[in-house]
Amino acid sequence: MRVDRAGAVEIAEAAKKFEWTWTRENIERFAAHVGWSAPGGSGTEGVWLESETGLLVNRPRAEVFGSDGQVDYLVVTVADMTDGPDEAGPVVSAALHHVVMGLWVPVDPPSERTVLFEFGASWILDDVVVGLRSVERSVELCLIAPAERKRVLAVRWAAIDNFTSGAQWHAGATAISTLAQVDPADWSRAAMDRIVAAIGWEVDAEAEAKYSALRSESEFGSLWVGRSDANDHGYGFGEYHSASLSLSFTEATFRIAYLTALDLCVRELGAPSLVGGPSAFATWRRGPITLTLSRRMPWLGSGEVKFELIPTEAAENEDYTYSKYDELWDPSYWWRVRPDRDADRSDIIGMYTPGERLVGDWEEFDARVDQVFGSLGADVPYIFRFAANVVWVITSVSDSKFVAQGWFSADECHVETHESGEIVFRVFPPGRSGAEEVAGIVKSAVRAAVDSPERLRHYAFVPSAPQQLWDFRLGLARDTREEP
Repeated sequence: MRVDRAGAVEIAEAAKKFEWTWTRENIERFAAHVGWSAPGGSGTEGVWLESETGLLVNRPRAEVFGSDGQVDYLVVTVADMTDGPDEAGPVVSAALHHVVMGLWVPVDPPSERTVLFEFGASWILDDVVVGLRSVERSVELCLIAPAERKRVLAVRWAAIDNFTSGAQWHAGATAISTLAQVDPADWSRAAMDRIVAAIGWEVDAEAEAKYSALRSESEFGSLWVGRSDANDHGYGFGEYHSASLSLSFTEATFRIAYLTALDLCVRELGAPSLVGGPSAFATWRRGPITLTLSRRMPWLGSGEVKFELIPTEAAENEDYTYSKYDELWDPSYWWRVRPDRDADRSDIIGMYTPGERLVGDWEEFDARVDQVFGSLGADVPYIFRFAANVVWVITSVSDSKFVAQGWFSADECHVETHESGEIVFRVFPPGRSGAEEVAGIVKSAVRAAVDSPERLRHYAFVPSAPQQLWDFRLGLARDTREEP
């Protein structure tokens, strides 16, 4: 990897002071100002003009995108690699962070953690947007016309407006609002029939005989009311144990659908009692009823937003029994956040929280890291309103200095490790793939530090007041030496 941070800073400083008009002549003048070759035609498809930059990288070039004499943006390679590992993500990520830190001094902290709404870092100035992003095996500095950023933003808002005004969302919103207000009473057949009738979708007459459940559906989703069995009755469930609404959305609209559904639930029910993962759940514990919004990530082109009602006491009785008598049992969540630690606590009085089973070997540790970090990476971008940033630190028994540390937010997956006597910072895109990169780095770092996961300790917290980290089930004993 060749990185020219000084060159990137020089370009950013020049762009900040330049008088931009975003024409070809203007670009030619900027190229001459920073010492590039005169922009000329490009042999790369989609690229209008190309210039040699002289930066100390493998491919020192700038590409200009636009048409009809008007420039949309420039892309300059400021770090790249031609040889090295096939999995270049950690190397490129470290280079991106290194260049971003270089731009903090002359240009201040980034305005956004995106570049044209893709992962990176942007500084939004009066007549230019300066951005840094990673692309496979390189880091690119982008100089973007404000009009282009405005156009991309308008496309995003139009997509949201089109979705929320469509028939699919109207049907889903009506069903969620209805189910949020129903009273399951004793969970009897009569009470469940009232719920099915309130939703108003076509009833599947064969579902009861086939699945011992009540089912109704529309072209956008389905309502499933599950019948209890003898085992369920032992925990205190009534004739039926849950009512679950599932709404299907395409991959293109899925995130908009979930965030819009969460806003709707907050308007109907107030702030959640707890949020967490997996499945980006938000739970409202409301006396005899617990309501949960969650999601199943898109698979084969579609995903599901799920809204479920369960009887609180019976469900928590079941969790208590399994946690007490089944040594291998784990709860359905890996981490939870209380959105407001100072709020009225009547909603969580009497709530059962099981203890945590510690990992005993590297195989168990690897599985737990994959589960917890994978969930944080995938789920925080959906519930960031109530869990903005989850910070974690892994230490060892013999030293309170971190072995690996980082955080997950809606904007990034961040990890720091010690390598060759220095702290190396890496930042990956939000989402499961970024979290998998972090998990792989952590697994390597802890194995280099200790001979067994039993010698590891950890602490975690949410720095965004008044949010409070409620659970963080990494399977390691807590380290109270440095815990805030």
